Amino acid sequence: MRGKKALLNSAASLMLEFVTVICGFIVPRLIIGTYGSEVNALTSSISQFLSYIALVEAGVGGVIRAALYKPLAEKNNAAMSSIIKATENFFRKIAYIFVGYMVVLAAIFPVLVNKNFDWAFTASLVIIIGLSTFAQYYFGMTYTVLVQADQRRYVTSFLHIGTITLNAIMVVIFIKLGASIQILKLATSLIYVLRPLALNVYVKKKYNIDRKAKPDNEAVAQRWDGLGHHIAYFVNLNTDVVILTVFSKISSSLALAEVSVYTVYYSVVNGIMKVASSLSADMIAKKECENLNRKFNLYEFVSFNLVTVLFSCAGLLIVPFMSVYMKGVTDANYIRPLFGYILVLANAMYSIRIPYHSVVY
Repeated sequence: MRGKKALLNSAASLMLEFVTVICGFIVPRLIIGTYGSEVNALTSSISQFLSYIALVEAGVGGVIRAALYKPLAEKNNAAMSSIIKATENFFRKIAYIFVGYMVVLAAIFPVLVNKNFDWAFTASLVIIIGLSTFAQYYFGMTYTVLVQADQRRYVTSFLHIGTITLNAIMVVIFIKLGASIQILKLATSLIYVLRPLALNVYVKKKYNIDRKAKPDNEAVAQRWDGLGHHIAYFVNLNTDVVILTVFSKISSSLALAEVSVYTVYYSVVNGIMKVASSLSADMIAKKECENLNRKFNLYEFVSFNLVTVLFSCAGLLIVPFMSVYMKGVTDANYIRPLFGYILVLANAMYSIRIPYHSVVY
């Protein structure tokens, strides 16, 4: 059974990455071609600033997954329900905090980019883009952790595939209709709200969660054990666009459009970096060390060789690809060979540690 889950998780993850890469090329190119590089940069910057609410989690996602491995493996429904109840309470508090953070950001973010856009334009985009994040914390984050801990990552992967595909279709339709960027982003945000709602329906049918269970707050309290890893991981992946946005404000030589250049290049290497999937962690909960070591050696071998092949191809093709991909775009220079090579190399080295990180997590 575990082998079937692992195979399905791997297939779904690879399919998700394929769809993400394809749609990740289609959507930004359409936005850049229709609204310009600076609007693409603005929406990317807003998304990353909004993502900083994740620091409030204090690493609880990884800790809760670890706490759920044993009760799920032992089919201890009472213990699982108590952990889920505490987790749900925790993430809904974050959802409320996020509303306050979003309002504050809507007020101050336009000042950061006021040389490019008026206040109402930028503030409205902050609120619109933030809708899907609120829905994820309020409705979906708890159950995302649950299905991942139960080695059913394929569920969230297929839901993600559906929303990404629908999002790309809606972008094409609304651009053809001549919609403003606010209307376009509102439509796509509402699409992403559907994902946590659908996950809610799945979990309620699949798992017998006792809604009256007493919350196991001790499981959530252990989030501080993962705080250091959480902050390091988050800062490593979520400071790039923020720094570029800030410097585009204070430096006369750095335009906001440079953020768009960065995000387009990063979308290429980021898609490759996410190809590797996690190893089944319930072997650790069951003390099956020999089985874990045997399968880990194979996973390590496949992962390392896959990273080598994919990033070698990316290094050779990234600049020619950009020449074709951004042909006709003149509001920013997207041909940056040295930057492309450095970005590919950096993310290749980062990806090599994924097998080890999976087991530590």
